[in-house]
Amino acid sequence: AAVETRAVWERHAPASEPIANSLLASLLLEDLVPEGGILDVGAFDGVFANFYAELMPHRTIYAIDPSMENIKKMRLPKQARNLCSLWGAVGEADEAAQVN
Repeated sequence: AAVETRAVWERHAPASEPIANSLLASLLLEDLVPEGGILDVGAFDGVFANFYAELMPHRTIYAIDPSMENIKKMRLPKQARNLCSLWGAVGEADEAAQVN
């Protein structure tokens, strides 16, 4: 389902991160986000990534998380077709790092 109004967005958005959700909703509803993919870095279990993927089926959502357990949760059959879950991390150095 496409995002049509702020009320629809806010009613279906995950409960955590209300400020981030409101900001992203405003940018998307006012066509201020260029076409292309959306990154969810530190995606945890993919709740937000799946939410964005369902609301924006014309975009690819890249969910990145350093925990393989979280990536496995995202890759369950419920994963949206336009969601790409990736095992990794974003940082300053271009080298492998240990995540605890």
